[in-house]
Amino acid sequence: MSKRVLHTEVCDLLDIEYPIFQAGMGAGRSYAPPELVAAVSNAGGLGVIGEASRPPELIEKDIKKTRGLTDKPFAVDILMPAKLDANSGSIEELKTQLPKEHVDFVERLKKDLGVDDPKPPYQLLSYPRTEEFVKSQLEVVLEERPPAFATGLGTPGWMVKECHARDIKVISLVGTVRAACR
Repeated sequence: MSKRVLHTEVCDLLDIEYPIFQAGMGAGRSYAPPELVAAVSNAGGLGVIGEASRPPELIEKDIKKTRGLTDKPFAVDILMPAKLDANSGSIEELKTQLPKEHVDFVERLKKDLGVDDPKPPYQLLSYPRTEEFVKSQLEVVLEERPPAFATGLGTPGWMVKECHARDIKVISLVGTVRAACR
């Protein structure tokens, strides 16, 4: 019996063995740390450091630590929402940026599965989501030049050009067909 190997064009593009991406999980109090990222990359997938709520100095530290744990490609993930100043990070404010049908779907799912809302104190994102903060995060990414950069909630054209100029591949995380086409 022959062994089947899953290999796609994205494997060649990102220089990975399998088209498996580990989620950055960087929005909140926990994130995908360098040890997890390196383990996924070393196993042939694309490990992704979740840095949505991390300040620039910790992003730099995480990238360097990841490089010390693997020589395989990995990505850094931060959020680049279209409306930076409109969102301070609360769940209620974040919901205003999501399509109503997505919020309604999650609410129905929680009801069907009997899942309660989290009890305070909670904080989905623990940093000021300002343009200045996000750009300071991106500056570290551009300086450190990880093999790939993953961005959720938006992919500004200027950012793509800056990454490509430094040989950083860009991965856009999308939740709708419309966003994927854009």
